[in-house]
Amino acid sequence: MLRYVYYYLEEQNRIQIVGLATLAEWNGITFKEFLPEKMGEIEFPNEAIFLSDNIKQAEEKKREGIPVTFLELGETCYDSGIGIRYIFKTVEAVTREYLTEVYCREHRIPLEILETRRCKVREIDERDLERLYEIYAVPQITQYMEPLFANRQDELDYIRSYIDTIYPLYGF
Repeated sequence: MLRYVYYYLEEQNRIQIVGLATLAEWNGITFKEFLPEKMGEIEFPNEAIFLSDNIKQAEEKKREGIPVTFLELGETCYDSGIGIRYIFKTVEAVTREYLTEVYCREHRIPLEILETRRCKVREIDERDLERLYEIYAVPQITQYMEPLFANRQDELDYIRSYIDTIYPLYGF
């Protein structure tokens, strides 16, 4: 799970993010300044996200497979061609929920929508495929629903496409 937010920001933005990190309740998420000349690599990349306003640093970390979110002020990252999908316009937009969503989306971890004592609702996951076919085998349950693809690979491709395009676009 997300434990570290490494940031590489211009001075004004760095001051704001440091202030934000000390004021907000981050529940176990640690903010660390990334200094390329001293660090080079991010420790625990599977538990980290990279936050930057520098396109070169953001592209480098994205190529390394680290989830990236970009603070877009003047420099644009839309044309970078490497798929930085999470962009924010102000430091105030950085919240624990936002960073967790970026982390989960990039690692293909389904987000939990709600949980009660008896029920947990979460986004679909590729591992749900076989269970979906079990559920859809009962006509009374799925009578008013669209059917699954007859070919399981087609359904898996559809699920992957939905996760990659619809979840980031609409947030669910």
